[in-house]
Amino acid sequence: MTKLATILLVCVCASACRNISADEVADELGSEVYAVDSNAGCIAKICTGMSEAQFLALQYPSSKRMVFLEGDEYLVMNTLIEDAVSVEVLFDSGKVERLSTRSNRARDEHGNGVGSTLSDLKRTYTLEALLLDQGGELVNFASGTTVVYQFNSGDFPSECIDVYKPDCQLNEQAEVVRIVVHSGPTRG
Repeated sequence: MTKLATILLVCVCASACRNISADEVADELGSEVYAVDSNAGCIAKICTGMSEAQFLALQYPSSKRMVFLEGDEYLVMNTLIEDAVSVEVLFDSGKVERLSTRSNRARDEHGNGVGSTLSDLKRTYTLEALLLDQGGELVNFASGTTVVYQFNSGDFPSECIDVYKPDCQLNEQAEVVRIVVHSGPTRG
């Protein structure tokens, strides 16, 4: 077991027993992990709802680009937190609407993040459905918090996606490849 996996296991057990916050998880794990606050909708110090000026005041190295989603144009800032975690920050109407990362160093208050398995998530959250994202390449596990955990769509049988069937044989060892933090709670 790797050092990070061991630390995360201890942290998950500790957070379950003491109900600690995401910041406390990051403090316990040290500089190896960056807190995802699934209630407030934050990765480290970047939070959904903050203005572009508030985001820029954090002084993280960032590059701007524009993207088209569902026919609308959005500002996206690709940001690097302390040379360790790359975060895509999507703005809508001048405010942070969504954050996403593929870094395994961003973890929620339960120790979940990129690299966690479906089995790990099911120990923390209720699986309502696995929903195909708009691009068709990723499957969303909505946690009921601000965080959506994404898997490769090929990890699951197509008949088990979009309509959850309790009798589906799901790959419990499928790993999260991306997390997306939204401005409000998500549901399956």
